[in-house]
Amino acid sequence: MLNRLKKRIRYLYTRYVRNELPSISWYHIHPTALLYNRENIQLDPSCLVCEYVIVRAPAAVLKVGMHSQLGPFSVFFTG
Repeated sequence: MLNRLKKRIRYLYTRYVRNELPSISWYHIHPTALLYNRENIQLDPSCLVCEYVIVRAPAAVLKVGMHSQLGPFSVFFTG
């Protein structure tokens, strides 16, 4: 009986509690990140732009794919 109760509690926890945890559903840009020429930068869902990232895209288009991360203190330049 105790095993059935444990299984039931585990089932309810995974079904209702764990599924309601916050998740990144759209891209997140840290407030310290600098993005120049934003019209040339394409961010796909669930990408992450970390702190102090500098992105300059004056001529070419920069595409950041799904589940990608632009790491902290990084510089990206397209030209």
